[in-house]
Amino acid sequence: NRRRRSQGSSVGGADPHGPYDPDVRKREQTAAFDEMVAKVRAAQNTKVAPGELTRMHDGEAPIKSAVDLADPLAVRTLAELDPATLTAPCCDKGPVLVYLRQTPDHPNYSTMVPCIEGLLLENGFVPFKDGSAVPVGILMGALAERDEAALTEQLRDGSIDFRQFKTLRAVLTLPEGFEHSDTSFMFLVRNATDRTNPHSSADGDLSSDAGGGG
Repeated sequence: NRRRRSQGSSVGGADPHGPYDPDVRKREQTAAFDEMVAKVRAAQNTKVAPGELTRMHDGEAPIKSAVDLADPLAVRTLAELDPATLTAPCCDKGPVLVYLRQTPDHPNYSTMVPCIEGLLLENGFVPFKDGSAVPVGILMGALAERDEAALTEQLRDGSIDFRQFKTLRAVLTLPEGFEHSDTSFMFLVRNATDRTNPHSSADGDLSSDAGGGG
């Protein structure tokens, strides 16, 4: 009994990296998810306040809870109600695709990465392997101009964030014209331009290797 109490005392203790009870964690996630579902259902019948669905509670945004619980319907609903949920920070790692890319051992990685990538394409973003996502118009404009000073100006005026700036700068180091010969890249650009979601018929990752993992 003494040993059992000792083990139990480490659950939810001060050390966040110590042993934990997976059942307790699952109940906590489920409670957070139920709260999110209630907000989503309420939002479906009313106008969503800007930022309401991207606001973090206890360090997590609703879309992270949906991904952690492997609920693609909740992810899609959040994205439809507020597309910013796909690109706003979902936790301290950054946006939800960055979170997944930086957590390759996530139990729902193989199902949630294509789900998020497809929704990004549907909203006009081209996803990259490092988890960043760039609006297709800005991406193709950068490739046409190949002017890093113009990227810096876009960063300064808020058109792109620093992660997107780094991705675009890396893309510009690739050979000129690659965007017309790289079939994977062309596939992503076409889908983002048409705002179509191919993930339901595609296997595995969709993200472009262009720009690397910087």
